[in-house]
Amino acid sequence: MHHLISRAPLVFAAALALLVVRPAAAAPPSHESFVDQFADVPFADRGDFQILGSATVDVRVTTFFDDAGTPVRVQDHVRYAGTIENSVTGATLADPGHLTNTLDLVSGEDRTVGLVFQTTVPGIGTIVKEVGSLILGPDGDVIVRGPHEVLEAGGYQIYCQYLA
Repeated sequence: MHHLISRAPLVFAAALALLVVRPAAAAPPSHESFVDQFADVPFADRGDFQILGSATVDVRVTTFFDDAGTPVRVQDHVRYAGTIENSVTGATLADPGHLTNTLDLVSGEDRTVGLVFQTTVPGIGTIVKEVGSLILGPDGDVIVRGPHEVLEAGGYQIYCQYLA
């Protein structure tokens, strides 16, 4: 009988633990994937030719929720297989990218991190690199880290000498 009495508090504590109401856990993240394509989108006009962009974009979207089931963050993982092209001659440059974009739905911060794109010219190498992070704050502030050569050059005109 002594053994039953000494175990009784343990059994009672275990039963009580099962009855304690715990706060609801956050809903598991939702996941979506899609592939998008675009072709011959005008990026810049040189006058004698346009710089056109084409790409296949593979996107995986993860949405995170709080305890109430409200979305609080959306994260996109993007793989980008693109080209930049002269609209007249058809000269084409490879333009791949891989990045993660995170939108904080609570604070409004939008953060892009990774290789947005990297354009190479055969025999020359990399001519343009957009890599690092780009943070758009909820108050409109923009923080740029890493080389963002198209952004810094003010547009796609940087490609003209290689596509002419």
